[in-house]
Amino acid sequence: MTSEQNKTFDLSASFKAYDVRGIVGESITSHIVESVGAAFVDTLGLAGETVLVGGDMRPSSPEFIKAFADGAARRGANVQLLDLISTDELYYACGALNAAGATFTASHNPAEYNGIKMSKAGAQPISSETGLKEIQALAEKYLNSGSIPAADVQGKISTRDVLKDYSEYLRSLVDLKGSRPLKIVVDAGNGMAGLTTPAVLGDQLLPALPFEIVPLYFELDGSFPNHPANPLEPENLRDLQAAVIEHGADIGLAFDGDADRCFVIDEKGEPVSPSAITGMVARREIARAQAAGEETPVIIHNLLTSRAVPELVAADGGRAVRTRVGTLSSRLSWPKKEPSSAANTRRTSTSAIFGTLTPACLRPCMCWPHWASRMARCPNLAASTSPMSLPVKSIPKSRTRQEPLSGSAPILMAKTWTWTPWTAAPSPRRTVAGGSIFVPPTRSLSYA
Repeated sequence: MTSEQNKTFDLSASFKAYDVRGIVGESITSHIVESVGAAFVDTLGLAGETVLVGGDMRPSSPEFIKAFADGAARRGANVQLLDLISTDELYYACGALNAAGATFTASHNPAEYNGIKMSKAGAQPISSETGLKEIQALAEKYLNSGSIPAADVQGKISTRDVLKDYSEYLRSLVDLKGSRPLKIVVDAGNGMAGLTTPAVLGDQLLPALPFEIVPLYFELDGSFPNHPANPLEPENLRDLQAAVIEHGADIGLAFDGDADRCFVIDEKGEPVSPSAITGMVARREIARAQAAGEETPVIIHNLLTSRAVPELVAADGGRAVRTRVGTLSSRLSWPKKEPSSAANTRRTSTSAIFGTLTPACLRPCMCWPHWASRMARCPNLAASTSPMSLPVKSIPKSRTRQEPLSGSAPILMAKTWTWTPWTAAPSPRRTVAGGSIFVPPTRSLSYA
């Protein structure tokens, strides 16, 4: 036994509410991961069933993928290795193949971290309330006993590639063929978007779309040599903002390390309100679901989203469901259907569970010039509702909305847009605790 195997294990520091996460070589090692893989199979009763395992581009991921697969197979699961995958690609595979799975990623955390995101069959999430505590307890038992007992019939390990199927599925959700030609700058941050973007939006696996992709940092490198793959930090958007202006692009997209979080930059190099993006994508998803016969589509958003979003959802005939912050909180609210279940979900970074789907869903809104900057300045979704993506620690409670969002809210539809330009000089800012916020000058929007 190694010195690690001789100690008493307590994994409470690395088992979080929704995943496993820690510093490589300290709170997460191959020995620990192998026991977690075995415990995953036993807790969910997966002996004889298929388990999908993949990971991101972090240097430790291949070693951890193998360790998890070994532990799972030892307890009787048939493991299919998906190799390099984005987190949303795993969720797709778990839904499409109706199989449980795990992926190794630490999302936007620094290079020294790695972690495990696990999912039940049908892309149903696992949290501390739905099995994660039991997995932790059983993994600790195996670690402290010094061995993982072998199942009577051990599982087999094979490989499977789901990237093309995943790409086809995302394209099937949005008709991209009729789009006007678009120039899109994508900052993958050396993360998994460097693999998924060419497959979904490019011509690597599927017919070409009318998009010119300008790549930034598409090389998969878990050491993040250019900047951290965390688009929530303004300094990590600077290269993308400069490239959008330099190339005269229609839009810029910044992804985090596992490519399930997407941040949008407009054609002027400015961030677009996450609530504005949520509103646009929600409207499109409601229309799609209604066309398929669903009377009241469900739109999931977290509690940081603008109040305009649930109003807009209701006006369009949908039902808004608010959750706590975090991907798993949203996924726990999904109805049990479809590879991705609920019609739409967004985090404050304009993230989708399918991060690469965001630009595809925005395509219908891109048919008029300067759509992104106009939406970024939309008073109903941005100014009056306090978007939470700005670097402000707190906003006084006294700052309330000045105007309700009523009617069918067609401000998000190109055909009904009428824009009245700014009537004031440069944009003023108001000082508040922790920084400053944008205060829009007087202007108006009208719509048919």
